[in-house]
Order: sequence, then structure tokens, then C-alpha cells
Amino acid sequence: MSGSMTGWGIYKTPELNIAIRGLNSKYKEIYLHLPQDLIEAEPLIYKIINERITRGRVDMYLNFNIEKIKRKYIINNYLFNDAYKKIQNMFKKLNIKQDLPIEYILRDVEGVATTQVMYGYNKLSFEKIKKAVILAIDDFEKSKKAEGTRLIKNIRENILKIEKISKKIKIQFLNFRDVYTEKTRKKIEEIFKSDTDKNIINKDVVEIIEKYDVTEELVRLESHIKQLLMITKLDVSGKKIDFFTQEIFREVNTISSKIQDVNIVGLVIQIKELTEKIREQAQNLE
Repeated sequence: MSGSMTGWGIYKTPELNIAIRGLNSKYKEIYLHLPQDLIEAEPLIYKIINERITRGRVDMYLNFNIEKIKRKYIINNYLFNDAYKKIQNMFKKLNIKQDLPIEYILRDVEGVATTQVMYGYNKLSFEKIKKAVILAIDDFEKSKKAEGTRLIKNIRENILKIEKISKKIKIQFLNFRDVYTEKTRKKIEEIFKSDTDKNIINKDVVEIIEKYDVTEELVRLESHIKQLLMITKLDVSGKKIDFFTQEIFREVNTISSKIQDVNIVGLVIQIKELTEKIREQAQNLE
């Protein structure tokens, strides 16, 4: 069954918290939000997600559990000594007599002090991260499948409604054709009187009625509806559903333009409204 582009996936380990969010998009877009310590792993994590996603925007948030991760404090001796000497010289020039601000140097001078995850980024740690990412994607896909199932159910319900309305249009058209044919025949007979050959009258009637004939449109409409019902039983993409909704729009527009009958136009409007709902729902499918 088709999956929705929207969904959530969450996976936690003692060291990591991973959350994945899916949003509707025409294209495949993957955005990774990683801690600085995992920037090197970004291409590999991207590859894992890219292989599992076909369409839509995906944001993955990965954070270390600070309480569980040990970090070490690294001091750049060269930068520290350089900053210390400059501040010391400045104090002498200004005749400032106080202790040098060691804490300020460590905290505010860029690059002097940094922290690093104790285990760092290596093959062993990435295997743990890879497994966690895969399990988060599994949870994400479950969410998408559940939403996709709900969307397909709603789409099929709307297609069945369209099918019922199209049958009503067919009945209305046959009634319209019979009534309009008889009216047209009487008008022609009144104009040309009784001395006109009946074959000529019938020919004129047929030519006029053909302008309002929507038999072909109704046949194609029925075909599109059946195909749409059939493909929604399969693992279908939103783009394919959208294609058939455009075809349905085309047929009902032609029908309403050919026949200016109040009942038929009203039924066509109902089909358009339902078809638009289907298109909106299909846009959220992969």
C-alpha cells in the first residue's frame, strides 16, 4: 500500500536521540540536523535515508544524550599562550594590577578550549549510529504507511461517490437527449411544415443532437473511474492518481460545456469537488 509523505519516526538509545519528520513536497529533499561531532558522518547518514525515501521532504534530528556521553576538554596551548601574553602586555601598558582572566580566555577566546566526545567518530561508533538511524527510519515508514492507508481509504470512498454521480449523469443525459430530440423534431416540422420529407427532418435532427452528444465522454469517464479504483488497490504513486483526476476533470468539463442542463451541471460540480479532494489527498502520497 502507498505511503504518505507525512509522518514521524523516533528512536532513542542511551547515547542518541533521533527524530525524523516527513512533509509534503514535489521533490525528494533530505535535511540532516547533526551535532558538530557527527559532521563527518553526514554523507553516510544521508545515503541511508536517500535509499529509503522516494519523494517528499525529510528532516532528521540527531542529538547526543549529554548526560550519557563523556566529553573531554581540549586546550589549544598555542592559542592560550598567545592570548595570555597579549592580555598581559595590555595590562602592563594600562598599569592594571590584577590577576589575568584565565576563565575569560578559556571561555571567550575562540578556539582556545573545545570539547570532544570521548569515543569520537570512528567505524565502531558509526555502526551504532547507523543501526539507530535505520530503526528510526523503520518507525518513520510505519507512520507513513498508516497515514497512506488512511488516505487511500478516503480516496477510494470519493472515487465510489464519483462513480455513483457519473451514473446519474448518464441517466440525465439519456432523458435530456430524448426530450431535446423530440422538441427539435417538432420545431423543424413546424418550420418546414408537413410537405418536408421525413428523412430530411430526421437527418437535420440527428445533426443538431450530435452537437450535444456526450456518449464518448461518458464512456471515457467510466473508464477513468474504473482504472482509478483499480490502481488504488495497488502500491500506486500520488502522481499516477493525479493523472487520472486530470482526465476526469477534462471529461466532465466537456460534458458541462456541451449540455447546459441544470441537473447535469449540478452533478458535474459535485464530481469536480470530489475530484479536487482526491487530488489534494494524492499530493500527500509518495
